[in-house]
Amino acid sequence: ECIRQHATASAAAAAAAGSDTAAAAAGSGGVPGGLFAGFVSAVLNDLMYLFKDSLERLADVKQIEDSKADAEAWSALAADVRGDKEAFYRGQQRTAGGFMALARTTLDLLNTLSGDNVIARTFLQQPLLGKTAYAVLHFLELLVGPRCQSLQVVNPQRYNFDRQALLLSMVQLATQLGKHAEFQQVRFLSASCGGGFLGVAAAAAVGC
Repeated sequence: ECIRQHATASAAAAAAAGSDTAAAAAGSGGVPGGLFAGFVSAVLNDLMYLFKDSLERLADVKQIEDSKADAEAWSALAADVRGDKEAFYRGQQRTAGGFMALARTTLDLLNTLSGDNVIARTFLQQPLLGKTAYAVLHFLELLVGPRCQSLQVVNPQRYNFDRQALLLSMVQLATQLGKHAEFQQVRFLSASCGGGFLGVAAAAAVGC
């Protein structure tokens, strides 16, 4: 209830600020709408960083796994080169799992917040509206687009990577916010995904 009160106050502050104040805040890197809007923006920034970083590290792990699968070529590498690659491999393994776990927890928090109609109003104010829509589309594209092949590591559970669960959580965030007209009117949503990208992602989440 306390969070809902802060969200209501943030939405009211954003409405009262007017377009001039909002533009000035956006230009200076600030987030209009009060402290709660700033909190949501920080959580969203954390998700974008953690998710992007962990997926990039998984791609590195996959690349080295593929290299090691060719035993002849791997053994032909100089010992110091192999050692460097192994050290890099172990480091990426350790960090990818921790970052992915944090990303999933952060996404769960955003789904909890956006699932409340009052709190969800915070996501519907710019610049959070555009940032949220971009994050949803970008990460859905990574999970179901051509680059998803680079994420097919040997043991995804080791890295807390559950592609189906991530897809379902991301689609949940999109559909919860998609109930609101403001989110539906983000112009680049339909332009970027050809009008049916969320449907493709949802089908992939169920069938993968």
